[in-house]
Amino acid sequence: MKAVARARSQALCSAHPCSEKAPKPGLALQRGVADPRRNISLEHGGVLKRRAGNAETLFKLGHHQLPMDLRKRKTSVRATASAAAAVPLSSSPEASPLHRFVQAGLTTVSGGFDVTACFVKWSAAIQIFLLKHPNFLTKLVLALFYMYDALVSNLDKDPEQATLTTRKLKYLGPNFPAYSGLMVGDINVVKQLILGPQKRGPYIAWGRFVTKAFPDNMLLFMSDKAAGGTGEREQIKALLMDLFTSEAVVARGKDEVAQSLVSAFAKEVKGGEPDTFSFSTAYILYVVFGVTPDKATTELVTKGIVPYSIFRISPIGMFKWGLSDGEKKVRALLAQSPLVTGADLKGYDREKFLDALMPILYIAAIPGPATFISYTTALLPSSFKFDFGSDEANLNAMYEAMRAHPPVASVSSYLQQPTEIDIDGKRHLFPAGTKVMYSIKTASKDPSVHADALTVDVTRPNLAAHVLNFASFGPENFGRQCPGRMVAERLGMDLFRNLGNLEFRTTPIA
Repeated sequence: MKAVARARSQALCSAHPCSEKAPKPGLALQRGVADPRRNISLEHGGVLKRRAGNAETLFKLGHHQLPMDLRKRKTSVRATASAAAAVPLSSSPEASPLHRFVQAGLTTVSGGFDVTACFVKWSAAIQIFLLKHPNFLTKLVLALFYMYDALVSNLDKDPEQATLTTRKLKYLGPNFPAYSGLMVGDINVVKQLILGPQKRGPYIAWGRFVTKAFPDNMLLFMSDKAAGGTGEREQIKALLMDLFTSEAVVARGKDEVAQSLVSAFAKEVKGGEPDTFSFSTAYILYVVFGVTPDKATTELVTKGIVPYSIFRISPIGMFKWGLSDGEKKVRALLAQSPLVTGADLKGYDREKFLDALMPILYIAAIPGPATFISYTTALLPSSFKFDFGSDEANLNAMYEAMRAHPPVASVSSYLQQPTEIDIDGKRHLFPAGTKVMYSIKTASKDPSVHADALTVDVTRPNLAAHVLNFASFGPENFGRQCPGRMVAERLGMDLFRNLGNLEFRTTPIA
């Protein structure tokens, strides 16, 4: 009897969508078709990596082939830019071209049945059902899935193992359920989300933060007025845009003090032991806020970066509200800075404005440039010449580095209306209010926009029009563009120029 039951089970499995023996209707699985996106790591804060069997592969930078070793991450990163076989992309509304591109690379698994595929697809089917039928019970079950996803994402650090979202990308395509919501990587859907009004919640990427641990005017958590917000977000954002793009900030970014900071950091990079966060802190304090970047001031701010985030993320944040003594000193420093003392706040309360500045400083203004710098230098070989000859060329190189390694991997919001999204070749209608995380990391490597998406090519002609960083789509945005974009771009151009003629150590920094 057991033999009969086993035979029936195997027969059912071979006909199940999880089995590579059973091709999906309307989608021909092609053995041996290469797909440069199959094994991209999508974990937040992770690094780009790809495996091709046991073969050692390389990452191309223009005409360079780059062996990479991110020593500080204890990670051996190898990515390939070998030409993929041509895969015809369907224009069928049942499946996006990007989804078909990813799925076409799946090959028959040895033995005919992929247990991982079965687990991923059945798990996705359950979560899709729960998301389509929101109520107290389904939200409770989704919370369990969220905890599981968060736990796996934080524990799975081995680059040689398929991570949670990497497996979902492989078996489900660029859109899939994750973290009690939807992760969306289809660039067309991402564009719609970026260029439309956004209803926000207490999330940064997929991490849930404790609302009471932040001020009421925490900009990243505030919804657009068109999405049910009060309009206060737009008021704060307008003030920040005026201040961060003011003549004083532009002038400081070009003056001798700022250039000396960049030059000194470039020499640290050459020596192999750069203090990226201290540099980012000193640069932002001076260029944006006008604060003299002495060692004591820089250390005061830098020491609070990690604790500020850790003690406000759920569930840890439930036990610590308000500002620590060190954070209060930083707040006082900002209050006395030239940026704030000389600001015309147009009737907005000064204390509330300072409340809004603290999370911007600790979560975006300092970590953003630091992450970009780390990722950029990690992508480049020891022999590479950074200076591309002009500010325009250097800026394009910065966009390409951010495309390959977005400092912000994903952004969370909520659907404003019932929306159809393709998952695993099927269209699913999700109700308004569904949490959705648009993946900048996945969409930035869409092959329909960027040819040879895993090749770092600083001469790409369409980068400026498709850059997904800074909460914008190229030059377009819905009023949520990062107010520090101009400062970050100035920093990137100056950094490339200062690094141009330096001789680097063999192992790139992490």
